[in-house]
Amino acid sequence: MAQVECPQCGATAPEGTRFCGNCGARIHVELETEADLLAGPGDLREGRDRMGTGGAGGPYSADVRSMAMFCHLAAFAGFFLPFGNIIGPLIVWLVKREDSDFIDRHGKEAVNFQITMSIALFVSVVLILIVIGLFALIALAVMNLVFIIVAAMKANDGEEYRYPISVRFIR
Repeated sequence: MAQVECPQCGATAPEGTRFCGNCGARIHVELETEADLLAGPGDLREGRDRMGTGGAGGPYSADVRSMAMFCHLAAFAGFFLPFGNIIGPLIVWLVKREDSDFIDRHGKEAVNFQITMSIALFVSVVLILIVIGLFALIALAVMNLVFIIVAAMKANDGEEYRYPISVRFIR
């Protein structure tokens, strides 16, 4: 059987596949019916995604996009609880990951980024002894805030987002 390549991630899939099983990007652009226009990755991958009507938010329903966004925003729990920045996204991801591949991918990204930020925070605290850690803490706080907001907005728009400096502990 012939294979086609995903234009976004380069993964291969059987010819006739409309969405990449790896990243969810649209592979096949020739659509025949209105039902094809409304079909999304979840319709072709075990029916796990609850799909909406497409449009501005992509092929994902508002509920799916909102939960993916909440995976990122749950990191703000770190302002109220020790390790809340990891525990918040982890709980949302573990509870909702079976509902949608989109939520699963965003949840993994959020958890991985917050683990990375926690490690960087620990290193910065140690570096306070030589003064540079204070500047690193400020930079980390700003970077964490900005990246969480950007990721949440991308998730709410139905787009994929990968944090630029995240170690992928969970794949």
